Amino acid sequence: MADPKERPTRQNLSLNLPSSSTSTSRASYAVRVHADTDPHLNRSVALITGASSGIGEALARVFAQRGYDLVLGARRIDRLEALAKELEHSCRISCSVQSCDVMCTEDLDALAQAARDRFGRIDIVVANAGYSAQGRVDQFSEEEIQRQLEVNVMGVVRTIRATKDDLIASQGRLAIMGSVNSFVSVASTGVYAMSKHAVKALADALWYEMHPQGVSVTHLAPGFVASEIRGIGRNGEPASGHRRNPPAWMVMSTETAARKMVNAIESRRRERILTTFGHFIISVERHARWLLARIIRRFKLTKPGASY
Repeated sequence: MADPKERPTRQNLSLNLPSSSTSTSRASYAVRVHADTDPHLNRSVALITGASSGIGEALARVFAQRGYDLVLGARRIDRLEALAKELEHSCRISCSVQSCDVMCTEDLDALAQAARDRFGRIDIVVANAGYSAQGRVDQFSEEEIQRQLEVNVMGVVRTIRATKDDLIASQGRLAIMGSVNSFVSVASTGVYAMSKHAVKALADALWYEMHPQGVSVTHLAPGFVASEIRGIGRNGEPASGHRRNPPAWMVMSTETAARKMVNAIESRRRERILTTFGHFIISVERHARWLLARIIRRFKLTKPGASY
């Protein structure tokens, strides 16, 4: 399968060119000049939701460093604008930003349309927007549970629906942000893990549905990664003091995680689990649940409010 990053330069082939070698050479020269003056024709386009901080921001940086034009969406437009300005200057790419709440279908439709209007195509979509609501299930209101599912699950669905036809046209790549909690659910992670189990199930199904149409689907499952996700409360808004931090040896830097994720997306991997501890805990869940129970007791994850 051809790599979208190596796609042929788009050009107007509707002209009836003379058959002489001189005329052909002049036409080829004109095409080269046109490509040189419009660099968008030679660059792939990556669309990322939740790009104003954390993993989403780090992914934008890695894609920009690798020569992609960007379309970034998030609620905090001021952060997006600052990031776009920095990347356009440092990486010499073009970046379109738009305020986008993944709970709103119209916002995602507008984000996809902005990509079409600015660049004419979408090659990579990263459905990254989400947050981690922590606490025992009986601590949540029905509205808080609904919001977690609206953002983490339906936000992914809306992103895919808004961009699916573009990815089929470009034979592109879809990446869906899951979590180690897509595989493992313990005390105080029930609501968040429920949403991420659903995301993994969606990614698995979409791989079968979209792969025959030339679109790869990559489920990204990070463990502990340094980001702002831990500073969000059950209502989806910034909060503080409600969680403790995991030991430093368990945490992967955001930059390292983003590089590994982009590598997985570009190579069309079906799934990428991140952090050594993440791999370990998933393996334990699958093959030695008694050991997982001991780990939970060791880190006191059964205490209310003590979740990671």
